[in-house]
Amino acid sequence: VGIRPNTKIARNAGLIVNRGIVVNDYMLTNDESIYAVGECAEHDGIAYGLVAPLYEQGAILAKHITNLQTNGYTGSIVGTQLKVAGCDLFSAGQIYEDDQTKAISIFDECKR
Repeated sequence: VGIRPNTKIARNAGLIVNRGIVVNDYMLTNDESIYAVGECAEHDGIAYGLVAPLYEQGAILAKHITNLQTNGYTGSIVGTQLKVAGCDLFSAGQIYEDDQTKAISIFDECKR
């Protein structure tokens, strides 16, 4: 599902790669001199493939490399919007409900 980053250069450089370049909570790879953010980065098993998480990841990275206090990156909740032939669809958050989250669905019968 989604895009898959080209990780050939990272793999050849000896970085750990799964779906993306694997990073820790401070966007650091397994090579302590290399960081990764954005569509090429994989954090906690998730490679977002979207631009929006880049801003959160970049802010964490900037604080980390300038020795400012940060708790690290904990992941992003992203939204996706689709407009096709009169069908407006928006999705955000997790895919599945669990004990800590509740799924909310809104369907407008008038626009059907």
